[in-house]
Amino acid sequence: MNSLEVLHFKVTITDKDMFYFIINHVYSKTTSYLTLAFSVVCLILFPFSLGWNDIFLSGILLFGGLLYTVFAQILIWFQSKRQVRVNPVFKQAIHYTIDHQRFQVTQGEHTAEFDWQNLSQVLEKKRSFLFYISKNQAFILPKSQMEETDISKTKEILKSVSQQGQVKIKLRNQASEEKTA
Repeated sequence: MNSLEVLHFKVTITDKDMFYFIINHVYSKTTSYLTLAFSVVCLILFPFSLGWNDIFLSGILLFGGLLYTVFAQILIWFQSKRQVRVNPVFKQAIHYTIDHQRFQVTQGEHTAEFDWQNLSQVLEKKRSFLFYISKNQAFILPKSQMEETDISKTKEILKSVSQQGQVKIKLRNQASEEKTA
């Protein structure tokens, strides 16, 4: 790939994009896996509890099981819809520029430019690329709004940047995580 190549993307973040970002963010923590495992165990025990003739325990198991497997996802869905609807940042298209030196975000008259080493990390998920500027804040580049060739070119640039040791990058279908030196 040409090291002078520059990629430009114009995207609009949808509630679906926001939902998957929040889900990925929430379920990337160990505590989320533990609460999800607890919830699944509660759902597995629930049918057995019906034979124990303890309605209170059955109710607790059902509630505990549904809390993280169903209710949490519904709440996250509504949160993502509200965030996209209320936050003025998501009302306008976002322009991303990616090259071997930097990652740039432009919206309206505002531009933010980040050298790769100033990003916290870059993650490729099934539905998007996430460019983290801090532990809890990221720019979302949805793959649904990219051509397949642009996805490949983006991955090539990110691989090149990662090999230079400028930022922690984790791409899908990659055996090991590449980290900064």
